[in-house]
Amino acid sequence: MIFTLETLPSLPFVLAGSLLFSFLLFLFSGRFVSEKANKEPYSLLRDFPFEIFPKENKKESNILKVMYLIYAVIGLGLVYLFASSFFVLPSPLTSLGLVAALVLLARAIVSFALILLPAYYHKAHIKLDALGYSLSVVSAIVSGLFIVRINSQPIGVSSVFGFVAEALGLILALSMLSPRFKDWVNYSAKEENGETLVSRPRFFILAAGEWFLYLMNVAVDVILYISIGLYILGL
Repeated sequence: MIFTLETLPSLPFVLAGSLLFSFLLFLFSGRFVSEKANKEPYSLLRDFPFEIFPKENKKESNILKVMYLIYAVIGLGLVYLFASSFFVLPSPLTSLGLVAALVLLARAIVSFALILLPAYYHKAHIKLDALGYSLSVVSAIVSGLFIVRINSQPIGVSSVFGFVAEALGLILALSMLSPRFKDWVNYSAKEENGETLVSRPRFFILAAGEWFLYLMNVAVDVILYISIGLYILGL
C-alpha cells in the first residue's frame, strides 16, 4: 500500500471534509465581517481575496487569518501523503509523487502570499497571480496523473477521481487564456458633482480570477483526498 494509513483508512475522507469546512467557514465568516466593516456587500466577482480582512478591526482580521491558516495546514496534509510515497514505492512513479508534493507546497506558499498582498503592489500581485495559476495547473494534472498511474484497477473509482483532478487542471489552464484578463485594469467611471468617480465594474476579472483560483484549488484538494482514501480502501 502506497500510503501508511492502514490503521486510519478513513483519515483522507476526514481531511477532505475538514478542508472543505474550514475553507467555507473562512469564506462566509470573512464575507460577513467584511460587509459589516464596509457597510456594503462583498462580492466574489468584484472584490479581492485580501479585501476580506477588515483593516479597521485587527482582532477580526487576525481571527480570519487564523481560519485561513487552519485551512492551509489541512491542505498541507496532501504534501505529506504524496511525499511519503517516495519512500514506500520502489518505482519510477515515486518521482511523480515527489513532484506533486513539491508543487503543492509551492502552491500553498504562493496562495498564502497572494491572499495577504494588497493589489496596489500591482506588479508583484500580477506575478503571483500568474505563478499561482501555473502551479495550480501543474499540481492538479501531476497529482491526478499520479493517482491514476498507481491504481492497479484502471477503471477503479479512485482513478476516475484522478481524471477529474486532471480535468480541473486543464480547465484552469484554459481559463488563463481568457482574453478578458487583458482588460483587468478597466474600471467604471462616472461624473458626479463635477468629479470623476472611479469604481470597479460588477465583474472585475482580476479579483474574480483570484477567487476562481482558490475555489478550484479547494475542489482539486478535496478530490485528491477522496482519491487517496478510495485507493487505500482498494476501490
